[in-house]
Amino acid sequence: MKKRILLFLFVFMVSFLFSDTILITITPEGVETVIENTELILSDPFVEEIITGTTEPEQETTEETEESTLYGFEAGMEMTLTGPTKAISLPLGYTFKKINFGLTIPYILKREMKYLLKTKTASGLGDISVKVGTNRWMKNINFGLNIQAKLSTGDSENMEDGYLVPLGTGSTDFVLDLSAFKYMQKYSLSGNLTYKLNGINEKTAKLLYDDMDNNPATDDIETIKYDIHNGNMLIFKGNFDYYLNKWTVGGLLVFSSTAEGSKDITRTNNWGGPTVQENDISNLQDMTLLDIIPMVSYRLFRTDITLLAKIPVYTKRNEANDEDERKLVVSFKVGRKF
Repeated sequence: MKKRILLFLFVFMVSFLFSDTILITITPEGVETVIENTELILSDPFVEEIITGTTEPEQETTEETEESTLYGFEAGMEMTLTGPTKAISLPLGYTFKKINFGLTIPYILKREMKYLLKTKTASGLGDISVKVGTNRWMKNINFGLNIQAKLSTGDSENMEDGYLVPLGTGSTDFVLDLSAFKYMQKYSLSGNLTYKLNGINEKTAKLLYDDMDNNPATDDIETIKYDIHNGNMLIFKGNFDYYLNKWTVGGLLVFSSTAEGSKDITRTNNWGGPTVQENDISNLQDMTLLDIIPMVSYRLFRTDITLLAKIPVYTKRNEANDEDERKLVVSFKVGRKF
């Protein structure tokens, strides 16, 4: 009997994790509010990881030292202390010869969604990301190529008291990153050119029109299916670091541009009316941003302890976007190489 119960629980958990059907009803108001909230895009742990990530100083290996540096494991912890989304991420990395593998698991401590009359918050697992990359030294410059994918592990249809507060984007996104790094004893220079290609997020909302006699069997139901595509992002990042014993002081200059998003809407109903299809542009996501990120780090027993702040310098939004001004975001990182 116990074995049957355990087998049932195992099958239930597997079917829950991998099921494509989410038995939940959300409202069009919630979906539209999420689409119009660009802070969800900018403060996503995955985007924060791309923007605030720095290139580690790396010495060029020779044939004599390469044998001892074929394998390397890295682990860390990153926490966003301020901003609309507070999160903690656990980045893991493994290096085999010239190939780098990475896994980042984010947990959202607090995510806010502002509705017309209320502000709702939620917490939970975010979207896990995986990456693979390689690098090569050429004329004292280290060139790198990384490919990264963000999986839709966060609950994009999370509800709080009837309000939609997503913990993930609901889409599978991809990132291509090109980097160049030059190390010169006391300081280093690096640059990254990153392109983020967003996938499609599907959401289904329902409108219930009550029957005059309050008979649920004759209620009219309108189903609204959304195919949401957040605007793709282009990010350029320049990094300068100065090394003083165990201390590192530096900063990043980050330019990012987000294209217009889009949404395709299909309306169906149970009263025999025609199917209606609509196409629209989410022009609120049309943004150009410039940030400065000062950083200070201390190395203790091969562990880097880093404090950094993202300072908004320039923000250009679409005229239709009336969101609040961007504010200072402070992050804390701890990383160790094994």
